[in-house]
Amino acid sequence: MDELEQDLRRTLHDPAREVIADHDPVATVRTGMHRRRRDRAIVGSAATVTALVAAVALLVLPSSGSSRGMVADPKASATDTASTPAPSRAATPIARPPGGPVPTGFTATDLSFVSATRGWALGTAPCTTAPCTSLLRTADGGASWTGGPAPKAYLPDGTTDCSLLPCVTGIRFADGLHGYAYGGALFTTGDGGSTWTRETAPYVEALEPSGNDVVRVVRTMDGCPPGCSYLVERATVGSTTWARSASPALRGNAALLRRNAEDAYLFLPKNPAGGAGDAHAQVAVSHDRGRTWTDRPDPCGPVQQDNPAETDAADATTTPDGTLVVLCKARSAGRPDALRVSTDRGATFGPALGLPTGATAFAVAAASRDSVVVRTSRAGSTAELVRTADGGRTFTTVLRTAEADVPTRGFLAFTTSTVGTWSDPRGALVWRTADAGATWTPYAYR
Repeated sequence: MDELEQDLRRTLHDPAREVIADHDPVATVRTGMHRRRRDRAIVGSAATVTALVAAVALLVLPSSGSSRGMVADPKASATDTASTPAPSRAATPIARPPGGPVPTGFTATDLSFVSATRGWALGTAPCTTAPCTSLLRTADGGASWTGGPAPKAYLPDGTTDCSLLPCVTGIRFADGLHGYAYGGALFTTGDGGSTWTRETAPYVEALEPSGNDVVRVVRTMDGCPPGCSYLVERATVGSTTWARSASPALRGNAALLRRNAEDAYLFLPKNPAGGAGDAHAQVAVSHDRGRTWTDRPDPCGPVQQDNPAETDAADATTTPDGTLVVLCKARSAGRPDALRVSTDRGATFGPALGLPTGATAFAVAAASRDSVVVRTSRAGSTAELVRTADGGRTFTTVLRTAEADVPTRGFLAFTTSTVGTWSDPRGALVWRTADAGATWTPYAYR
């Protein structure tokens, strides 16, 4: 490697000038040079150096278009929404992002992807001095990972007192630079995770960026759940100033926030076994990027009080074309869970689409209106992904693996109309699909 190439690589790997690219820019330039050599003789060394510098300059200079490329927003770049080939262990990996080795014994808690290839994993690994929270990054969709600085926070494990210690439960990046680690504490980064700053904030139950803004749902009281009260706040990506959104009174045991461009959907599940007259989830909808919210009925009910067919909204997902898919969990044991689909931004929903019997559903993700994947658990020992490719008329089991000791929703999401990611229940693997959920490939965190 000559001196010029060394300087160029240092420039491209400088986090302050980070390029969101799915390939090695220097390798691309050199490949083009070799191809031109086959066609004609090189006029002179000076011309070669000039061409190399000019090509790299095009990669590192800011684009005149959007620099964020959020896949949660259908205005994402063509690179992020194009079909991506399935990764292969035999293929030569692209250049890893800067960072150190993956900690031995790492297990993931949450994931965040800003393109088909670039993402982060929040988790933990054995260490001698707490907190043992770790943060990894990938530039090839999860085929390879590198370690990096993590927020100085704890991951709740049942023994940590998060009322006294800073705790985080989730990770979300808005682009290649701006990220949020949230939960009982809120940490932010503006350099891709190289440094983290703790912000003054209430308990953040849910947080989702889209485009140039980010929306969060915060608790307004201590000692809950059950019966938490919430507020919705929003900010410009990179800002620490949050403004309260106009919303009805919001109460529930948890908060599920989903976004798609202008639209945002908030689900606040309650306790169906608590004896309340109406234990359906409270649903609030915004069509102005989270500025104002209105109440909507739970699309999963009600049927009638104590009806064995009663179901409650438990998870939801959106697709790039604006479809909203809601997972309805049955209250009565032995009855099938179901899906409800809206193609008019949550105004109306189609009929219940029954899921395979004998399994309990936990999470849903959709690549399109017709292609939907549901994370289920069978007999408490087998975790499955079941998929429909015909809008819910039929379902097929596309993946089976060992279940965690306590089944959870976990991370399941599509980044584009073809590329999706699922965090293995035990946190040691990440599964990736490049064909809208038809097939899945496992990768270890390494």
